[in-house]
Amino acid sequence: SNLLLHCRSSAGHVVGAMMRGRLSFCAAAAALLSRQGAAQDHPVQKVIGLLEKLAEQVEAEHRAEEVTYTKFEHWCVNSQKTVSKAVEEEKATLDQLESAIESHTKNI
Repeated sequence: SNLLLHCRSSAGHVVGAMMRGRLSFCAAAAALLSRQGAAQDHPVQKVIGLLEKLAEQVEAEHRAEEVTYTKFEHWCVNSQKTVSKAVEEEKATLDQLESAIESHTKNI
């Protein structure tokens, strides 16, 4: 239960929000710089180009993080199921052994 809660509160959502924030900043900066009426070879245009490339890179990293987070979440759910099943099986085995010990103790 704690494992699943930890997995779901993982950094995946925070990272996604941060990346969207960076994209918003880049878009706002590009819009502001483009309003200055710079020519094609002007340094401001170069900055705009760099910001656009950065925005593309951030978006690609975000997609990769989503894939990684999805895999991690899947692993957490499966691990929780596996551990829960193993605990139930061991409790049943423990109950059987305790019953066997009691019955053998009475025969002594």
